[in-house]
Formats: sequence, structure tokens, C-alpha cells
Amino acid sequence: MHISRRQIAIALVVALLLGAHTVRADEPTPNREETWQSLALRGQRIGYGHLIETRETRDGKAVIRTDMRVHTVMKRFDGKLTLIIEQQVSEDAAGNLQDFTFRLDNPPASHMEMTGRVVGQVLELQTVAGGKTTETKLPFEGELPSPVFVDRMLEESPLAKNESRVVSLFDPQLGAIASVKATGRGPAEFELPSGAKQRGTHAVVEFLSGIPGLSIDCYFDASGDSVLNESPLLGTTTWNVTREEALAEIPADIDIGLSALIRVSDFPRSPRPESITYRIALPDGIPDSLIPEAATQRVERVDDHTVDVTVASIRPQALPDESTAKATTDPTYLASTAMAKSDDDAIVRLAREAAPEDAASSVVAVALEKRVHTWLNRKNMSTNLATASEVVRSREGDCTEHAVLLTALLRARKIPARTVVGLVYWGEYSAFAGHAWAEAWLNGRWVPLDATQAQGGIGVDHIKLGDSSLADGDAGMIAASVSTWRLLDKAQIEIVSPAKESR
Repeated sequence: MHISRRQIAIALVVALLLGAHTVRADEPTPNREETWQSLALRGQRIGYGHLIETRETRDGKAVIRTDMRVHTVMKRFDGKLTLIIEQQVSEDAAGNLQDFTFRLDNPPASHMEMTGRVVGQVLELQTVAGGKTTETKLPFEGELPSPVFVDRMLEESPLAKNESRVVSLFDPQLGAIASVKATGRGPAEFELPSGAKQRGTHAVVEFLSGIPGLSIDCYFDASGDSVLNESPLLGTTTWNVTREEALAEIPADIDIGLSALIRVSDFPRSPRPESITYRIALPDGIPDSLIPEAATQRVERVDDHTVDVTVASIRPQALPDESTAKATTDPTYLASTAMAKSDDDAIVRLAREAAPEDAASSVVAVALEKRVHTWLNRKNMSTNLATASEVVRSREGDCTEHAVLLTALLRARKIPARTVVGLVYWGEYSAFAGHAWAEAWLNGRWVPLDATQAQGGIGVDHIKLGDSSLADGDAGMIAASVSTWRLLDKAQIEIVSPAKESR
């Protein structure tokens, strides 16, 4: 029997936007196998993973059930961030998904639970977040492998060197169907975190969709068991340990905020320019999709590793008359979703109070930006992606909570909106850091609004990397966070040319 350990590596990476033979808590039985793992970020322990695989019979048919728990504790600037992921997956003997339950807890701030079951060629999903329930149906063609299928495939049917297989599967951590490519790298010698060296085989798992850009290096011992998983993203590592080692006290010494900053010198202080050009370099190359063109920024390639990004300031108050505005035809950006439940009574009430009903959209947008800024009266770094319904009641959070609540409030006032992920210059540290803000569709264009600053739009200190409609099953936030961490991990940013200064 083989147990699916790559899921812990994925959970470790996702949660951040998640010996020689398998060491078990007890001896495996023919129908049950258990594994404990330690989780590390840049060489420092931040948590543990626990997996139990059980083989049982339901209605005379073989069923494989995998239970996973991931627990991480980290510092983020002045806050302590705790994330707990629990997942139960049932699949048939061929690896096809039957049902699942997925829970994400960020105590005490937020709790999200998603359940799903396959009925014919439809995956029926129910999401409970912020005390609100949403139901969706996801049709699919052919078979739908479970999220742990690839793990079992790699162990039971090892890939030859340079052999590749592509699988489309449902991943509860994304809430969507993702395309995954596994490629064999052949024999390998690798070193475990304990310092012990081992010989075995190496394979790479890459997300082609869902979280494009995320890859995981999987190492197997001579018996074919997975013993080590590494991701270049932030230097995350998972490896097999005893139960006692996994549950040992977590020091929580690593600060994922301070360790992920891009230092920049000579940033213009005051007055701020109306536009500025940044030169961004990444040693392993910058793909075209990493930094998008947007209403506020233009991207010009310098070479394979370098781009120039020119960012311009846009203020809602300076937009042309609304009578010439072009309406967005995509209803997604007005929809009430589990993350941005714009029909929540508390959200509707707060949105209504911010500005008169007959006010222009640009006036409403700026008023909502300011309202979120004052409404969240407990700014902290201990909250991670709470829903708008949770935030409007708790009145606490960081940039993500400001952005998600603002997105929901804008939609409550019938203004199309989405949430953006990228970088912002942080004067206190003279560096760029990961950040989130919102965009509103005003006067025929997407206009950024940052409720953490509440300045009526944004200046040139924001670099956009991606956006999300916050729709159920939309992995845009996670994908954009992957892009953000790729830059925070290794990028260099220098200022090429500040332009005309604002008056």
C-alpha cells in the first residue's frame, strides 16, 4: 500500500497564499497506513502533516479513504499566523473521486468548509464560509481522478527518466479541476533534512493550470516510497518523521513577512510621481504571464530575465464623465460568492451607509474604500484570507481582508469588482512586500482601490501580479500569490525613471 504524501507539500504551499523508509506511528495493517511528516520553510520547522490511508468496502466495492491534517504556525511581522488544513478524500480502486471534505481554519478569525460528491458526470459542491452556505455544480467529462491519484500513480507506476504523464484532477484546496504534469527525472542521490544521504529516484510534479508555476520535486527511496518533497517556492520541504518528532513544539521563529521583502533604494518619497518605471529581474527568468499588463501598468521586456514595468497613478475622481462609461458584460464581477457574499445583510447595510443611493459610482467607490479603512479597527497579521462575511463582523484583518470586504461592498452597490494581488512599496522597510487590494469597474476601465491606505485610488507604489473574481472554484488568488512569492523569493527591483511629479 502506498500513501499520498505530496498532498502535504501542496497544502503547505497553499496555506502560505500549503529517513530512509516511511516512518509510521504504528505498524501498518493490510488495510491502514499512517505517516507523519515535518514541514519546513527555508530550513526552519513550521509545522507537521499527518496522513492516514484506509482501504475499505462500501456496497461491495473497494474504496480508498485518505485523511490529511496539516498544522502550521508562523510569525508574520507583528502577528502569529496559525493555519490548519483537514481533508478527507474517498476514491474508488481506480483512483476516481467519490466524495471529499475540506476544511481550512485560521483560528480564531476564520473557518471554511467545502464538501463534494460525484453524481454521474457532475461534482456537487457545498461551501460554508462566514456562516454562509453556497452550492455549485461542476460538470466534467470522462473520469475525474481524486487529488491523491498522482501520488499513488508515482509510487505504484514509477515514471522512467524523461517520461511524462498529464492528469486532470479535482483539488479541494483550489476548489477547481487542475491539470497536473508529472515527469520522471531518473535515479538520484538526495539529502534529507537530517543530513543523511539517500539513493533513489526523482520526479517533478508541475501544475499546468490551477496554480501555474507551482512545481514540487518528489524523491523516492529504493523501495519506491516517497520520503521527501521540496518546492522551490519559498523553499518549502516536507519529509517523513516519527509522531513524536512531528508533534514537537514549533518554535515559530521564522517571520514569513520579514523574510520575503524586496529591498529598493532611492524610492521617491514626497511628492510622489505620477508614473514610475521599475526594472524587475529574476535569475530563473520572467515568463510573459508573470507580470500582466493592466490599466495602471505597462510591461516591456528587456531580456529573458528582466522586464521594465511602468506604473501610472489612477484616481477615480479624475476619470471622465460616467455618461461615456462602457459597462462590463461579465456578471462574475457582480456575483455574490462564498468569499464575497455581497447579499449578506451586514454587508448590504454597511455599503448602503457609505454613500447616498444617487451618488456617482466613482464617489461611491471612494466612499467604500474609506469605509473599509475605518471599519477594520483591529489591523493584524494573524488573519489569513477570511471571507467578507467574517470580516464585516470581526472588523479585523490585514490587506487581504480589506480587499475582500471592499470587493463585496462594491458589488453590493452594483459596481463590478475584483480582488488584486501584487506588490506594494513599504516605506518602513524600504522594500516591496506582498499585498492585496481591489479593483472597481468605473467609467469603462478597472480602477484600483486600496482600503489599507484609503487615498482615493492608488499611487505608483503598487505592482499588479494577478486578480480574482473570488468566484467559487476560482484559484486566481492562489495563482497570483504564487507569482508574488516567486518574485519575493529571488527578484531584484530598481527604479529606472520617475516621471513628472504630481502637484
